[in-house]
Amino acid sequence: MPTRYANSSLSPQDNRGPLVLQLMWIAAAIAIIVVAARFYVRYTYLNKIRTDDWLMLTSLLCAVLCTSLNTVAVLRGLGRHKQFLDSLQIAEATKWSYLAQPIGILAAAIGRLSVAYLLVSILPRHQKGQRIFLYGIGYSHVLMTFGMIILIYAQCQPINAYWNRELGTCLDPSGRRYFGYFLGSYCSFIDLTLALFPISIFWNLQLKLGLKVFLCVIMGLGVVAMVASIVKTVELGTLSHMKDSTYDSSYILIWYALEMYLVVIAASIPTLKPVSLARSKFTSPQGTDSGFSWRRLFKSRSSTDRSHTDGENKLSKPSRTPFSSNPSYDIRTNMLRHKDNHPVDGGITSGKRRLDGIHKTTEFAVGYADKVSMGKQAHLKSQREFEMV
Repeated sequence: MPTRYANSSLSPQDNRGPLVLQLMWIAAAIAIIVVAARFYVRYTYLNKIRTDDWLMLTSLLCAVLCTSLNTVAVLRGLGRHKQFLDSLQIAEATKWSYLAQPIGILAAAIGRLSVAYLLVSILPRHQKGQRIFLYGIGYSHVLMTFGMIILIYAQCQPINAYWNRELGTCLDPSGRRYFGYFLGSYCSFIDLTLALFPISIFWNLQLKLGLKVFLCVIMGLGVVAMVASIVKTVELGTLSHMKDSTYDSSYILIWYALEMYLVVIAASIPTLKPVSLARSKFTSPQGTDSGFSWRRLFKSRSSTDRSHTDGENKLSKPSRTPFSSNPSYDIRTNMLRHKDNHPVDGGITSGKRRLDGIHKTTEFAVGYADKVSMGKQAHLKSQREFEMV
């Protein structure tokens, strides 16, 4: 079967290397920025780095290492037509591309395991069956990936016979290719499962429809990685028919890189939501950022708008006065005092212990507002502050 890229008029200027490098490193840069923002959010707003974060960082490091090795392969001739390269260039390009393969598939596997841990972290603790399911698909993918790595390294004896057949012998590549089909299909299944799984989590919650859709979409971005995985798996079938290996294999290399980085990016974007929430809706009354936790969604009441109830509850409590047992009365009372601790009525406090409280009242006003309207006003004010962030 002739290669799809066969052409009777090949040119030594034909080189896919620059395109491969641009796509790989642009994706790498985006992934690095997103993961850095993820750790910033976790450390700044949550004060906690979790297991899924460390797994995602490991996945990113493996992906960058894989990209670095493929960069060396491109510099050695990968992406150019084989007939315009000497035997040493072909061997070097094949070697570095070969060494990058196991690291690349491991990066994608660890990234998917991180997604499983992220979903487990937002599940209610009593849903043990779903937790076991997520752990199962995550770790089974990692185990199969190690099986694939063993096949890659065991294909030729010694290993360097893979890029120099004069040094040893290699097994029939069909076994590795079929296992690659199975692993690629399983990766696509995992991506689809992890993308659809949040629907079962969020759809039954007492939330507004728009918020449900938003949460399902942002948590289901892994479906984009599934597309890259499917294309990569389909392209594996062309490997055994490639006659211009250094040129044709560069096309598959692009999809390998996109799969790695799309897993990292798609799994990290949902963790960036606290950037816009931590200073408004999820800020404690004392002004200390309490951070954002997906688990908060499962602690919400049956009402779709909890802020109304919270505003009413706060307003229904009697306010502290200077005559109550707690000296920490309403802050508006303290505003009657001057910043240099002198009473506003000109009283003398020198040498005497000053008693907090209202020392003189010249006028007052009486007003009335029902609790429901005050609660709505507090909710509207909170909503405006939330939209401004």
